[in-house]
Amino acid sequence: SNTPSVMSFDLDVAIPSLFNYRTRELLRNVKKREFEYTTCRTKARYLLVASKGNEDIVKAKIEQAISGQGIVPENIPVFLALARAAHPQSETRKNSQLDAITCDITGRLEETNRQAEASWEAVKAIRRATGQSSSDDGSE
Repeated sequence: SNTPSVMSFDLDVAIPSLFNYRTRELLRNVKKREFEYTTCRTKARYLLVASKGNEDIVKAKIEQAISGQGIVPENIPVFLALARAAHPQSETRKNSQLDAITCDITGRLEETNRQAEASWEAVKAIRRATGQSSSDDGSE
């Protein structure tokens, strides 16, 4: 007999979900974002290793940067590599570009602050040398 002993059918079955529609949608978006960031991180690592060399240092710098601990001017190339590795118009690219700009602004602010402190120390030294009271400045 040529009759198969097992028959198979495709049948849609509705299974109640543990999460409502909005929660499922949020979970999908989170998963998509995680995939986007992971893919971007891998591509950025390849870009940085090709230009800078040591893979362990590059991995550490990327981890430091994405953990939020890396908003320092030295990590601008890391954030730019992450932006370059991300898809155009993606959240990852936008955030990486913003982080690079934030690193740049932070570095400029720190440098300006150092210059202001040095200038203020020079003013104090001149006042001491000329015998002027430094109590007029309100800082002591």
